[in-house]
Amino acid sequence: MPCLLLCCSLSGKQLLVVEKVDNTRAALSSFLEKLRQVIREQRATAGTAWQDPVVGVFVLNEKDRPKPQLPQDLVSMAHFYAAETGAADVHLVYPFNLDYRVGSLAAQ
Repeated sequence: MPCLLLCCSLSGKQLLVVEKVDNTRAALSSFLEKLRQVIREQRATAGTAWQDPVVGVFVLNEKDRPKPQLPQDLVSMAHFYAAETGAADVHLVYPFNLDYRVGSLAAQ
């Protein structure tokens, strides 16, 4: 869990969660569950001054494979956007990952 979520109030904030690839949904589900827990804890201690944060989820590539649904209260809490849906179930290489992959390919 990023320190930012643990050391400051999320009351009234706008949060954007960015996921490169929604492959099995495990990492995204885990993070959103932890985020929901932090929000619940902060809401309980904030009292009447609390304002629910607005949460957005942006997925760069949503792979076309079976994966569990996100819990309904998380879906209603977050705005979900995907840049590419139905991406083939192949390994994706992003430009910021090229430095080590190019080196390993050149050695072969």
